[in-house]
Parts: sequence; structure tokens; C-alpha cells
Amino acid sequence: MYFTMDAASKQAVFERGKEGRLYQGAVTDVQQDEVTLSMNFDVPRRIVWNKSRQTITIEGIEGDAARPRGVMQCQEVAARTMIVYHARLWRR
Repeated sequence: MYFTMDAASKQAVFERGKEGRLYQGAVTDVQQDEVTLSMNFDVPRRIVWNKSRQTITIEGIEGDAARPRGVMQCQEVAARTMIVYHARLWRR
């Protein structure tokens, strides 16, 4: 799975592995070490990428035991072009 984010354009894309599913989102805040996203999954979810800790935190949905808060270890990889690809898909 990949989160691709561009703070300048305030765009974010989540690419889900084998399924190849794309979800659109937005960069809502950029701090020294954290980037906050609002992702449009089934329901909007707040995501926080902490660069120094190398973690992605997915905020839970209150009252929904099936969607608890989760923290995953991850690593930063070379830039991907999914945001450009995603924009082309939505223009069709």
C-alpha cells in the first residue's frame, strides 16, 4: 500500500496493493515532521504521516469497533506519479 502526497497541490492518493484501488484525499496540514491527510475511503478518515517515527496513523471512527485507530510502521520511498495518474483517470 502507498500513500502519495503533494503538499504544494494539497493532493493525496492512497493506492491499495493487489486490488489496485485508488482513493482520493487532500493534504490538510503540514508541520515540521507531520503531514495530515483527509482521505475519502468509505467514510472520510484522518491520516497522519510522521516522518521521523516512520509511522502512518489512521484515526478510528467513533462508535465503529470495526474501524479502530491504527498505527503502522512504514518507510518513505522514491517519489511516485500516482497523483498525476489519478488526475488523468478522473478527467475521462
